[in-house]
Amino acid sequence: MQKFTATDLEKWLRYGEGPQIDFKHAISNLPKIAKSIAAFANSKGGYLIIGIDDNKDILGTEIEAEKYQLNKATQQYCRPVVKLAHHVLNYKGANLLIAEVPESTAKPHFVLDKRGNEKLYIRVQDNCVVADDLFQQHLRSGSLNNAMQNGYMHQQIQQQIIHLFQQTGSMDIKNYAEQSGLDHQQATRRLLDMVLSGVLVKEVNQPVFRLCKQQGLKTA
Repeated sequence: MQKFTATDLEKWLRYGEGPQIDFKHAISNLPKIAKSIAAFANSKGGYLIIGIDDNKDILGTEIEAEKYQLNKATQQYCRPVVKLAHHVLNYKGANLLIAEVPESTAKPHFVLDKRGNEKLYIRVQDNCVVADDLFQQHLRSGSLNNAMQNGYMHQQIQQQIIHLFQQTGSMDIKNYAEQSGLDHQQATRRLLDMVLSGVLVKEVNQPVFRLCKQQGLKTA
C-alpha cells in the first residue's frame, strides 16, 4: 500500500486544491462528498484529505468516524459504488485521513440527488461540476476509460498540447484533429483527457478548448 509522508502533504499544501487534491475539514454532508468521490473517479482520480480547512489550517480529524462517513457516502449515493483506499498521516501531532479515489476503469459513476435522480460529475481544476453534453457522451460510451495509461507518453502529449495552445490561444476539435493528424474521435478523447488532467479548459457545451491559466503562464 502506498505510504504518504510529510513531504507529500507539504507539497499539496503549497500547490493547493486542484484536479487531484481536495481538502476537507470534516465529512458532514454525504451527498456533497459523494459528488467529490464520483468526480475524481470519473476524471483522473485524486485524494480527499480530511482534517484541513479551507485556509489550509491543519486541524486533524477522527479517523474511524471519517472513514465510516466516506464509505457511507459512496455506498448510499454513488452508482456504481466507488471503492476507496484509506491512508492515515500524522503531521506534527495531527492525524489526517487521506482517502484515495482511483481513476475508474468502469466510468461513468453517477451520484443520486435527493429525489433519486442520477447526475454525472467530473473534476475540472478545483471544482466538481456536472459533465456537459460532450463529456457525458464520452463517459457513457466508455471512451474515457484508461484514455492514456503510459505516464511518460501522457507527459509528452501534455507538453505538445501546451506548446500548441500557447501558439494558437484556443482551438476547436476539428482544428486540433488537423494539427495533430488524429481522427475526430481520437482528437476529442485526447482533448477531454487534457481537461481532466488540468491542462485545458473547455467552453461549456462548445467544442472549444484553451489552456488553463496556470498552464498559460508556463513557457514551452
